[in-house]
Formats: sequence, C-alpha cells, structure tokens
Amino acid sequence: MTNKLVDEWELHDIGRTLCSPIEGLYECVEQFAHKFYSTQRADELVQSSRLREERGTTPQQDFSDFCNIWVKTIEGGDFQLKPKASQAELVIPGTVVYKDAVEYLVQAKKHGMKIGVLTSGTLAFNVHMLKAALPEPVVIGGGEGRSDSDGKTIDNLADLVDRQFRGEEWGDKDQPESLNRIYDELAKQSGTAYIVFDDKITVCEAVLSAYDRKTRVVLMDREGKCQKIPNINNPFRCHEDELKALGTFDELSDKQKKVVRLHSRNGKLHPYDGGLEFPRFEVDTDYSAFLRRQISYEDHMNE
Repeated sequence: MTNKLVDEWELHDIGRTLCSPIEGLYECVEQFAHKFYSTQRADELVQSSRLREERGTTPQQDFSDFCNIWVKTIEGGDFQLKPKASQAELVIPGTVVYKDAVEYLVQAKKHGMKIGVLTSGTLAFNVHMLKAALPEPVVIGGGEGRSDSDGKTIDNLADLVDRQFRGEEWGDKDQPESLNRIYDELAKQSGTAYIVFDDKITVCEAVLSAYDRKTRVVLMDREGKCQKIPNINNPFRCHEDELKALGTFDELSDKQKKVVRLHSRNGKLHPYDGGLEFPRFEVDTDYSAFLRRQISYEDHMNE
C-alpha cells in the first residue's frame, strides 16, 4: 500500500528485466552502422558493441547511437524485435515483454505505485520495446465510490509507465550521481524511490551508494547465474565472511563475489507503510519470485 503523503515510485530497467534479450540485436549494429554513420563513427560503434559484455556498461552516447540504428532499421523493415529462442515462451506473443513483468506492473499500478523506467535507451527505441497489449484493460485513477468513468482506461504496457528516466537526460544509471538527480526530481513532486529493479550489478551498487538510504534494489537474475550461491535466497545472511567460513566463497565467479559483497550493505529497512522489515538488496529470477519472497517476509513478520 502506497503512502498517501508521498508518491512511491518503482524504477524498472527495460533490457533483461521488463523485456527479454533480443535476437540479433548487436549483430544489427554491426550490419547497419555504416549505413547511418560516418566510417570513423561506425567503426567505433561496431567496436563498442563487441566490447559490451567485457566492459559491462556501454557509454551512453554509444548506446544512444545503437538505439538510433535499431529504430531506423525497425521502422525501415530491415530488423524486427523478437526474443531469443530460449525466452520465447516467457514473453507476450508478438512482443519482447515478459509476461510476469506485465502482470506485476498491472498489480503495482492498481495498488497506487508510480511506475518509472530507468533506462539507457532512447524514447523512440523504448516505444518499440514496451509496445505490448495488456491481458485486459486496466482502469487507473478511479476508486471506491467512484465510477470507472472517473479513471483512465489503459490497454498498453507503455501507458502504465508514468515517466521514463533516460540516461541521455539524467546520466549513466550506474553512477550514484545520476540516481541522486532522479531522487531530487521525484522529491520536487512529493515522490520517493521505493525500489529499483535492474539486471546489472553496477546499477545495484549505484543505488546502494546513492544518498537515499531507504531505496531497495533487486538484482533481476533471469538466467539464474547467482542462484547456486549458498544462502542467496536469505539476503540477511548471505555475507562474504559466512561463505568463507563454509569454504564456498572462492568457488564463486568474480561476478558472483560482487553479488555477495552487495549483501554487506543489507540491513532492515522500515518502509513508510506499517514498518514491515525488508532487505535493501536481494536477488530474484523474475517478478513472480520477487512477489513470493515479499509474501514470505510478511508471513514471517505476522508470526
């Protein structure tokens, strides 16, 4: 339940959080960069696309140019957004949007949450990414004792989003300073960032380093790469010292060690609404798993 004195915002990443990995996305950059950019710039973009996994974060200007290529090739009929084969059953048919993401956002919206998209993508590209019909129309803004005509009927995912916070405007989202600017903007409108969902460890680190110490963060681990870490499903106990004592820490990859170290920032968070205790950082495979975890927390608190 959102607090009546402030608007509580949930901020969601698009790629690999709301939307699936896309078939041939970066191959498209390599194929068409020279069609839309000078030779020098096109060569830089091709190299940047090849370094994306090794580097972890693509520079914002490069990603904006990637988006420009994707939009032009989509609208020109040279490229089509479709999920990778392994994700096809998890998305809404004809889109790249995860089914569980839509179900979650609909419920969050019905419970009064403000929905923000925290993204490196451009507005034009995000329109294509978020284009998905809802399972059924949702009326927003009505209420007890009011008719449906008092609210707004929404039938597309993009219309559930109250605002996009794009990197080209606010800065790289893996920098605490960028998040602080967003938090300041929300505060001007009597809002607060309640929780951030992202698939990148660097973004989770930035959220935990920003000056709003109440904001929770969920690392969306849809591929389950972190699930084999002992105690990962108990975020209050998954600490480096404990895993070293168990003799399991050195078995983890560098990425997994970073995830464990993020748990050292954990504490018991008291939201505005009722004092339920939640961790600041946790790892979930999807939105359904996140909801199951919240229910288990609440059941524990009510014991």
